[in-house]
Amino acid sequence: MPPEPGPAPVDADPLAEFLKLAQQEGALEGENLEAFVTGLRERADRVIAERLGRADQVIAERLGRAETKLRVLEKENQWQRDTVIRLEAAVTAAGEQREKASASHESLLAHHRELMARLAGQLGEIASLSPLRALLVRRRLRALADLLRADTL
Repeated sequence: MPPEPGPAPVDADPLAEFLKLAQQEGALEGENLEAFVTGLRERADRVIAERLGRADQVIAERLGRAETKLRVLEKENQWQRDTVIRLEAAVTAAGEQREKASASHESLLAHHRELMARLAGQLGEIASLSPLRALLVRRRLRALADLLRADTL
C-alpha cells in the first residue's frame, strides 16, 4: 500500500528537502554548484542582515526606553536631593529660631524676676512705713507705678 498523501512529517528537515530538490534539478553539479553556493551565501547574508537589523532596532528601542527611564529617575533623584537639602536648611533655621526664642524668653524671664524682686523689696519697705507718712508712701507707690509702666511699653 502506498503512503497516503498529506502533510509532511513533523520531523522533516527543510534543508534536506531543499538539497534533495536542488539535486533533482541538477543545481549541485558542475557550474550550477558554484552558482547554487553563491546564491545560498547571498541569501544567508540577506537573512542575517535582516535579522541583525531587526535585533539592532529592538536593542535601540529598548535602549531608548531605558535611557528615558534613567533620565526620569535622575530628575526624581535630583528633586529628592534638593528637597532634602531644603528640609535640612529649614530644620536648621527652625532650630536657630528656637534657640533665639528660648534665649529671648530666658532673658525676659530673668528681667521679670529681677523686676518682681525689686518690686517686692520696695513694697516691703512701703509696708513698713508709718501710716502718718502717707505722702511718702504715695510718692513711692507712684514711682513704682511709673517703673512698671515704663517696663510694659
